[in-house]
Amino acid sequence: MPKSSPEICVAQLHAGGRSGSSPFVMIDYKSGRLYVMVAIGTSAAASFYTLLTNVPVGASLSCRLADNGNGTLTIGAVSGNEQGTVSKGSNDGGKVLFTVLTQS
Repeated sequence: MPKSSPEICVAQLHAGGRSGSSPFVMIDYKSGRLYVMVAIGTSAAASFYTLLTNVPVGASLSCRLADNGNGTLTIGAVSGNEQGTVSKGSNDGGKVLFTVLTQS
């Protein structure tokens, strides 16, 4: 985990259309907590939901993030080791290790 900002993005989905570069769903890890941020539209406030707590750095976990194509999402996580970050300089960073990545 980066020392300057001990938080890392594990996964995200981006919106389509004109706002396609803005993530509308992000799964983040911070301080032992895996949570999801969901933003509906570019002007609405984001909602935050805790998926897992007490997840130590280096612990294995599995998460699923899916757009069901009908306005709903499927989001879930099981702890059993992944985390990620925003870097503040060349000597500060984090790493997310994906052992399996599937698309369906």
